[in-house]
Amino acid sequence: SLLTRGFQSHLLIATSRALLGSATALAISTASVPSSMMASAISNAFRYPPPQIGHRSSNTTLRAPKSPSFVRLLPRRVLQSRIVIRAASSAAAGNPQSDGDFNPYEVLGVNPIEGFDKIKQTYQRKLKEAQRSGDEATAALLEKAYDKLMYSQLMNRKKGVTFGSFKVSKDIRYADKQPLIPWGPRYSKSPKNDMLINLAISAAFSAWIAIQRSVEYKPLQFMSFVFVYRIFEKLKSFEGPSTPTYNEEGEENGRGLKMGKRLLRSLSLVFGSILVASLAYTGMLNVIEYMGSSIPIALYNNQELIITASSALMLYMVMRIVDLRSDTVTRPTDAMREAMASAEVDDDVLGYDPTARRLEEEMAKMMGKEAALFVPSGTMGNLICVMVHCDVRGSEVILGDTCHIHVYENGGISTIGGVHPKTIRNEEDGTMDLVAIEAAIRDPKGSTFYPSTRLICLENTHANSGGRCLSAEYTDRVGEIAKRHGLKLHVDGARIFNASIALDVPVHRLVKAADSVSVCLSKGLGAPIGSVIVGSQSFIEKAKTLRKTLGGGMRQIGVLCAAALVALQENLPKLQSDHKKTKLLAEGLNKMKGIRVNVAAMETNMIFMDMEDGSRLTAEKLRKSLTEHGILVIPENSSRIRMVIHHQITTSDVHYTLSCLQQAVQTIQEPCQN
Repeated sequence: SLLTRGFQSHLLIATSRALLGSATALAISTASVPSSMMASAISNAFRYPPPQIGHRSSNTTLRAPKSPSFVRLLPRRVLQSRIVIRAASSAAAGNPQSDGDFNPYEVLGVNPIEGFDKIKQTYQRKLKEAQRSGDEATAALLEKAYDKLMYSQLMNRKKGVTFGSFKVSKDIRYADKQPLIPWGPRYSKSPKNDMLINLAISAAFSAWIAIQRSVEYKPLQFMSFVFVYRIFEKLKSFEGPSTPTYNEEGEENGRGLKMGKRLLRSLSLVFGSILVASLAYTGMLNVIEYMGSSIPIALYNNQELIITASSALMLYMVMRIVDLRSDTVTRPTDAMREAMASAEVDDDVLGYDPTARRLEEEMAKMMGKEAALFVPSGTMGNLICVMVHCDVRGSEVILGDTCHIHVYENGGISTIGGVHPKTIRNEEDGTMDLVAIEAAIRDPKGSTFYPSTRLICLENTHANSGGRCLSAEYTDRVGEIAKRHGLKLHVDGARIFNASIALDVPVHRLVKAADSVSVCLSKGLGAPIGSVIVGSQSFIEKAKTLRKTLGGGMRQIGVLCAAALVALQENLPKLQSDHKKTKLLAEGLNKMKGIRVNVAAMETNMIFMDMEDGSRLTAEKLRKSLTEHGILVIPENSSRIRMVIHHQITTSDVHYTLSCLQQAVQTIQEPCQN
């Protein structure tokens, strides 16, 4: 009589599950019918939709038997419990886990004794079919089934389980770039989101402390373990790249040791932060008392809140990431993602995507050219432009010896375009000597022996010169040389908008003399992908054909162009701020001992930081030290580091970088003496 109705229901459900588990296990062990028939029978008995089980080699028709006597005694609402039905069906299907809502072999359409390679091939084929048809639900189910199957087979291999004469393949790698266990570390691609989550965790516990007042430090304990998990995940991103090796059991060698190190570092970071905050708080109170003053009641009553907030702030700083590797590392903003999700699209290869047309028209107008064309990358854009202008194989292009086309684009103009490069030394400001350019032009009379010069290429801004800008007047003079000799002029304007802002000259004026220009959308502008090439209408028509030939023709590209339109509207005005932050960082670096930066040459958003001769500093030592503080940079060589500012780097990030770099320089140059 003391039992409530709710407790009676829970007790009845638990008893029913136990009876069902025993009954189904007994039935399966003694009956000759397949387990799938038993699962259907139990489901029908409970008036529950039968499991989706198909037999490729059987035409058996399943019929619902009468319900067992003990089942008919149970209340209806208990019989309809999803928990009871799932437990019974799972057990009947031969799966001892109560959360198995499906048979992975049935979902993938494979036999349990088929090898790993066959299973993986079937999974990949069905997944592609589902993705091609846009069936996201089926794709998700296939992925879940594959993960479940791989994990199960790996566990079977560990236990030495065999299926008749077949043993689980030694080639199984459950990893598949996934962690073995669900709570294992994953590389985070959104550090800003991670920091926001960390702050949300801190805010939640701080609010709890503020409301509850005296809580005996329990929120600190919870906060500690939550942050341990967050930091445990994040630390993996700071580990150097490595190629995993596996033992015979399909396990990654050294994985446990690496995870153990990350766990110890996580614990030390969290509890170290709490310890420092506690000591600082105690010290502050002691100083107040030593000075003969009374401790303010607010400090005394809110000690948990103060220590929690201080610890959270230190952990936030520890987990901070400042990515200065390039301006290509930016993440799409919320406005970009919304625009991409709602973009109006059509087939762009056929020329009907309205968003792509709008972007191309806008870019052509801004650059002062007749037409424009969206391409997947700046490398493809430059290659297309060179090939359109140099339409005869064996033609020659004059360009700088350190320009992007010549150094960083895999020699595509030669290997694919059949164009011969004639290099001229780039000056420190990114220009080429005008006399040298004209002298490099081949005499048409020698075409029997030499390649024919057809094109001159400039780069504005010039990356390898530290983001230096080419003036409109210089570009005009190069254009005059090109016209005088019947040549074309192409400008690699990957960061042309940075040059326009720095020189305070409209972008169309900077490229007035150019016959074609390539503009990158995913660098300073911060769009996720793509470039645009501009030129005359006839030039763009030829470029479209080459884009298709090179595999750059894409269909519904409006989803990409929509983000670029947002970037033009929102991020273009931010370039001036990027340049100011670059100047601030350069001035701070130049004050450090052992580091040299040409501040006067800082015009846009790039910094080249050189190590002075005779110092203990090397680019690799500084990179490692900065990485430990969450600051990511790229060494150019053993004594030079490149840093690039973008719109997602704040002034606070700049000051943080300077502080960490100063500490790293002192540590390297003044090692502890034993």
